[in-house]
Amino acid sequence: MTYRFIFICLSLFFLAGCAVKYGDRCLPKVQKIVQENSLRPHVFQTKNHKIFALLGPQEGPDLHVYIEGDGLAWASRRRISLDPTPVKPTGLTLAMADQTRATKVYLARPGQYLRDRRLSLYAWTFSRFSQEIIESYVEIIDQLYGLYPEAKIALLGYSGGAMIALLTAAQRYKIGRCDIQKIVTFA
Repeated sequence: MTYRFIFICLSLFFLAGCAVKYGDRCLPKVQKIVQENSLRPHVFQTKNHKIFALLGPQEGPDLHVYIEGDGLAWASRRRISLDPTPVKPTGLTLAMADQTRATKVYLARPGQYLRDRRLSLYAWTFSRFSQEIIESYVEIIDQLYGLYPEAKIALLGYSGGAMIALLTAAQRYKIGRCDIQKIVTFA
């Protein structure tokens, strides 16, 4: 009887963990925001990672690039989450609250919303601000200039995304690309 009870409990635990597909944690809210704001889903492919993005309709030369926070990198104080997709997409909510005439771009963090087989759990926890991660965002800025050639880019980051914005701008400056017009951080 005891073994059967343990088996049932473990089975329920396993099934509860599989109830939500990878990246779907806040999907209904994101889908609603996408529809209401005419956003276009996009995946940026970089040398090291693929990053989920939402591109807003072009409104002018100013490009406000919002970078999401850490999301659900940790399931608890001591346990790493198997899916870092945020429970609440705060960075996206901030982007949609932006009342300026700038074109809005939302960038998720590695592993959020889509699975990238090149990522390990370590990537969205202990090395979330590593050189490899920052290089991916530097590449994305280059790709954004390809999509919006006349862009004047401002980086706006929420929580851990603020650190990504600062490190990305610093890395671009370090390699001689002094093209980030402004950095805004949200905590």
